[in-house]
Amino acid sequence: MIDQDVAMVSTYAPSRCGIARFTASLQAGLHTWGRSTDVYRLVQNGDVPSREPSVQMEFDPSSAASVGRARYALSRYPAVIVQHEFGIFGPDDGRAIEGLLTGLEVPVMAVLHTIPLRPNRSQREIMEFLAAATSLLVVPSHAARVALEDVFGVIAEQVSVFPHGSNWEPAEIGGGDRRQVLTWGLLGPGKGIERAIEAMALLGDLDLTYRVVGQTHPTVLRHQGYGYRKALERLIADRGLENRVFLDEGYKSESDLYQLVTDADVVVIPYDNNEQACSGVLTDAVRAGRPVVATNFPHARELLSTGAGIVVGHEDPAEMSDAIRALLTDDISYRRAVAQARYQGRRLSWADVAQRYEEALARLTTSLAVG
Repeated sequence: MIDQDVAMVSTYAPSRCGIARFTASLQAGLHTWGRSTDVYRLVQNGDVPSREPSVQMEFDPSSAASVGRARYALSRYPAVIVQHEFGIFGPDDGRAIEGLLTGLEVPVMAVLHTIPLRPNRSQREIMEFLAAATSLLVVPSHAARVALEDVFGVIAEQVSVFPHGSNWEPAEIGGGDRRQVLTWGLLGPGKGIERAIEAMALLGDLDLTYRVVGQTHPTVLRHQGYGYRKALERLIADRGLENRVFLDEGYKSESDLYQLVTDADVVVIPYDNNEQACSGVLTDAVRAGRPVVATNFPHARELLSTGAGIVVGHEDPAEMSDAIRALLTDDISYRRAVAQARYQGRRLSWADVAQRYEEALARLTTSLAVG
């Protein structure tokens, strides 16, 4: 058995997705508390191999043999952390997670990034399996915990709420006119950017720019190419917004992205998904002290509830445009939102969040040793 290491099952660099970034940040945070980690990276056919020294194995969840090898290797660890999202564990909503964990006789902590409120049959079976096969379920919001209880009958004692962390620091706001609006993250259907573009078309009387920063999601690119991005380009042209709305495809380093966020006045998160339990973009924006306009998903409702931003519906772009207008044109409301974002962001550093994970890991491994 490996003494101090724990295993983390997740996507990971060089994959560019939110869960890979989450895992790397959690890994670094745990290291500050003396916990070393090995990564078991989920890959698909065509993925570039990782050169990161912490990656002990790469395995394809669509291959039963590959999953079996990973399960055998994971059995050597005192505990395993699994990042769970339905899209990363292969076909059929990721049924490979069942093969990975069945018979794995070590404590497993599953971090759940999406809690479906209206699950299909396979999603329900997977969630019920995770509740039965793991020692602890971690969610980033109290709303997600309630959903686990109400929709899947998970007992509250099995669920811990640990917020998503951020590596950023609060940034000061400038004076003068407020006119910079920003969305960032990997692009693809479901991100709701078209709704935000329609909202910008309703703000023609304001001197503002809207920048959408992010590459097409690699899975979307593999199966659909640049169709979503091209559709957004057509919509921008149709609405006559070529000089106000900009799609920035280039990859941004962490420092460059932070600079873009601190230069922005308002962050817009227009996701279609009303079941998003966890949003790193939302966490980073609040941590940086930037007011947010977000559609009505659980993490947004919770993190913005004290006034760090405005939650709007999924259907009407006019509601989104009204919220953006309110923040950009009312300096008192804007400064109140900034103050609330900074207040909420105090507890969101990755070092603080990782401490909660470390304490939970210590309990799991201690109970194993005692047992």
